[in-house]
Amino acid sequence: MHNLPKEKCSGCSLCANVCPVSAITMKPNVEGFLYPSVDLEKCIACKKCEKFCPELNAPTKNENCDAFAAYNKNEIIRKESSSGGIFSLLAEKIIAQNGVVFGAKFENDFSVSISYTETLDGLKEFRGSKYVQANPKYCYKECAEFLKAGRSVLFTGTPC
Repeated sequence: MHNLPKEKCSGCSLCANVCPVSAITMKPNVEGFLYPSVDLEKCIACKKCEKFCPELNAPTKNENCDAFAAYNKNEIIRKESSSGGIFSLLAEKIIAQNGVVFGAKFENDFSVSISYTETLDGLKEFRGSKYVQANPKYCYKECAEFLKAGRSVLFTGTPC
């Protein structure tokens, strides 16, 4: 992560998740935003962090994409949600197929982290916008394990 200016980093933590020697940790700045910190003594210069960084490897723009509009007909869920409650509809479908849903949730100290659920009841914590940076911790590794096991995954919540 030596080639990414700090102001371009979204704090997604993917670099820390893909580092094979755990040389990258996420540290908060004075405002509490997470940024990668590289332990140069541990770093083996494999450049996996740079290969997977979404800021260094911006996706190509697709000029021919469709757009859809929808909302959840369940008024209670729609009012608990953001963006019309579509997250819940998608998440319910994934869980019904024995899948896993990742999302942003408040912790007891009101920080926000990315976690997962395998139950419909667990979706409640993921509904609604949080408007702060979520700490993904090592959720990408967990997500990869579910995918390797052949399970469907819906991943929401970061970066904004």
